[in-house]
Amino acid sequence: MIDLIRHFNLQRQGFSKYVEGIINVLQLYKYDSGVRQASSVLF
Repeated sequence: MIDLIRHFNLQRQGFSKYVEGIINVLQLYKYDSGVRQASSVLF
């Protein structure tokens, strides 16, 4: 059971880092009009 929880936490951390990377890229390129559309596609 503990292994399952650890595995889930690792996956969640990896996913959040992935999302942060995408957000950083969007901010770098200043897609102000497209940010909402891109985020709605992601989530």
